[in-house]
Amino acid sequence: MQALVLADGTEINPADGTVVEKQDTSLSTPDPIPKRRRLVDLPAAPKQMNALGVYFMYSTLGLTQEEIAAAMGVTVDTLAEINGSTMFKQLKDDLLNAIIEADAEGVRAFLAAHARVAAREVVVQLKSKSERTRRDVARDILDRSGHRPADVIEHRLQVSGGLRIEYVEKKEAPIIDVEVM
Repeated sequence: MQALVLADGTEINPADGTVVEKQDTSLSTPDPIPKRRRLVDLPAAPKQMNALGVYFMYSTLGLTQEEIAAAMGVTVDTLAEINGSTMFKQLKDDLLNAIIEADAEGVRAFLAAHARVAAREVVVQLKSKSERTRRDVARDILDRSGHRPADVIEHRLQVSGGLRIEYVEKKEAPIIDVEVM
């Protein structure tokens, strides 16, 4: 059923006579504040980070190794060294995790902005004609407000195998001077 619209613009639900609240469904959320880091937190020295960052950007954008090598003024073999370095792998993981976390923060902010409307809808369902719906909603409200039955958790731990020591040879990524225009 379509809502009845009064002269002042208020919408009324014809089924139960309640005022229909307009929900803001826009996807605009504040930009999350990125995690603050210092130079010492980065996996390489600034000049190396420049090379690693440029390589990461070009490869993420889909350029071929030959195109990247030409743009950076290095050989494809040098790019293979960069790609295999632990510093590049750490940088790549850090950047991808930062992107994922920033996106998750945006989703959390969006959901938080609509939490009050969602909670109100849950409470309205307590008056449902269906006994099962009323019972499920009541249980959800009690659970979310901290009145839930105690959880019983069983922990089992099995340790097998032995101690393994692995020697890893660390290679420094090449330093490439990148001109910023």
